Amino acid sequence: MFCHQCGEKVSDQARFCPQCGVPLREGEQETYCSVPVSRPEKIDSLFKYVLN
Repeated sequence: MFCHQCGEKVSDQARFCPQCGVPLREGEQETYCSVPVSRPEKIDSLFKYVLN
């Protein structure tokens, strides 16, 4: 099967194109994460804690 948007070859079981991300089946929609992303300062603090 091929993506109707970009022409990339995709598996028959794929729900989204791995190249461009377009939904391959009617009714499929992309989902977005609703969890806030950590701020870099918190990640830096965690690395310093773990490495020391």
